[in-house]
Amino acid sequence: MNKHSNTISALNNAAPYIQLYKDKIFVIKIGGELLRSISLARKLLKQIATI
Repeated sequence: MNKHSNTISALNNAAPYIQLYKDKIFVIKIGGELLRSISLARKLLKQIATI
């Protein structure tokens, strides 16, 4: 399986759980190393945007 297939598979498996939180607000707390690295922050934001 390639990286793209793994991502699609993970999202398909997570979809029912994600739908439980439709129209809800949730907080993601970040800190530490992530705040020191622009590339890590961008990766996290990209993953959140995918959801």
